[in-house]
Amino acid sequence: MSTFSRIGRCQFSIIVILCVAIFTLLTYSYSRTSKSFQDTVLLRPPIVNRDRDVHGLIITPSRAADIKQCYIYKPSFKRPLPEALRAVKQCKRRIPGAMVVGYKKCGTETLTQFLDLHPAISISHELKFPADDVDNASVNKWVSKMPFSSQFQLPMTRSIGFLTGHRTIFLALKPVLPKDAKFLVILRDPVQRAVSDYIHILARSGAPTNTIGPFEHMFKGEIFRNTFERTVFNPDTHQLESEKTIIRLGKYIETIRSVLNQCIYQRKQFHFIDGNSFAEDPFPIMRDIERFLDLPSFYRRSHFIQEAELGFFCANVTERPDFRCMHPGKGRPHPNISEDALNKLYDFYRPYNHALAEEMGLHFPWLNS
Repeated sequence: MSTFSRIGRCQFSIIVILCVAIFTLLTYSYSRTSKSFQDTVLLRPPIVNRDRDVHGLIITPSRAADIKQCYIYKPSFKRPLPEALRAVKQCKRRIPGAMVVGYKKCGTETLTQFLDLHPAISISHELKFPADDVDNASVNKWVSKMPFSSQFQLPMTRSIGFLTGHRTIFLALKPVLPKDAKFLVILRDPVQRAVSDYIHILARSGAPTNTIGPFEHMFKGEIFRNTFERTVFNPDTHQLESEKTIIRLGKYIETIRSVLNQCIYQRKQFHFIDGNSFAEDPFPIMRDIERFLDLPSFYRRSHFIQEAELGFFCANVTERPDFRCMHPGKGRPHPNISEDALNKLYDFYRPYNHALAEEMGLHFPWLNS
């Protein structure tokens, strides 16, 4: 064997050894990172429907009302139990076991409020992840803002940005969330959603309110005009400006598909809710959610009463006097939109709606409009 051959084989062996060493180092680093998450945050939520007696034997509460909670509820507020009682009930701020990750102006806030009524749920309202990178510090900061939950409750949170603007963070949270975490996604007729979003932005962004003439108002780099039609259709060409955020958000299947196609989360972890049906009658929707989350039965028809003037539903739960009806700013009247504009919008969304129905196995009436 020549000297060059021996040198070549030696170099090959060194390369193999270096590759094995690098792979081992990366694997060890990842396992250390995963372990550090487990060491610094409570990785798994507690078992919701189980309790233990004084002998440590597992027993099941006979009803949801028996589940120990961490807050005191009064007519206009709720506050945490005193620290000593929280310690007895093992009330802690925990990693969520389920999340509301639906879309803006689809009913996520009302859904969250109704979820919060369930004794077996402890849910935060809109809580964005506090960093672009998922690490120990950012996860701990996130958990520190969670509400207290007892060992008998399911900790939850809401973030409407996790399927849209913060999708990369949502995917990066995979090692942190329980492997069987569940996600609620509430969807609404995308045309109605876009109109609601337009009204909401004008009301919240400082747009002119004392003029009846045409105006242009800049918000987050996009132009909003004095009418919905002049905002989403180009005033000169009359073409739909489909990349405007209020229109693009209604292409639900694109963001949902991008999450599921990466095989990070499975379809069975997602529960899709018809926002239109939820607005018409929340009771059957909330019962379906109970079953999806494996919660003890709680919701009753009497828990939801319809507000006479606007037709929205309010809570009617005696044990929860802190919440009754939605925020007064909800339910703003929608402007009249021409039939031609509506037809163009429904034509635009139709292929996305049909793809959503087919790929996710959904049967919401508006998906076939």
